[in-house]
Amino acid sequence: MFTVLLLVSWITFGMPASNYQVAFKSMESCEKARIAVLQDAERLRNQMKTEYTERAPTVFYPLPIITAVCVKQ
Repeated sequence: MFTVLLLVSWITFGMPASNYQVAFKSMESCEKARIAVLQDAERLRNQMKTEYTERAPTVFYPLPIITAVCVKQ
């Protein structure tokens, strides 16, 4: 039986929010997945920063906001 949910939201300027949830059997496994999602999000944000800076260094481009939380059911 699954007892923990990983709730993830990606908020990107100009696009509808993307939300999903994944069920886990333990808080530990959920936390590992949560950390992996946040690491991927940070990698993506850094990649976008680099690309934006190369394109137009004086223009502000909003970066996506990512939330990930583990909750007991």
